[in-house]
Amino acid sequence: MTIDEWYIIEAKSTTPFDFIKERYGNGTEDDIKLVKDLQILGLKDEVVYVLLDYVAIVSSIGMVHPLVREMGENWFNEKIFTIEKAISYVREQQKKNM
Repeated sequence: MTIDEWYIIEAKSTTPFDFIKERYGNGTEDDIKLVKDLQILGLKDEVVYVLLDYVAIVSSIGMVHPLVREMGENWFNEKIFTIEKAISYVREQQKKNM
């Protein structure tokens, strides 16, 4: 199993709420609202998982909800609707920032 295959299985089997609890401890009402807003926007849970994971890795100030919401809107506008495309997009962003 490749790292990507493992990551995809992890993302598909972990809800965004569970990700937040695992990464930050208990999720707040604002965290729940953030995830619901991203879902209402049209992002699938596994794409939200990648987005939240990306923010957790690159943000030195933590999960700032308005910023995450804006990033989610950008991902939606960029038509990032699958986990594979989300992973690819994150890798592109990381290359740009190197």
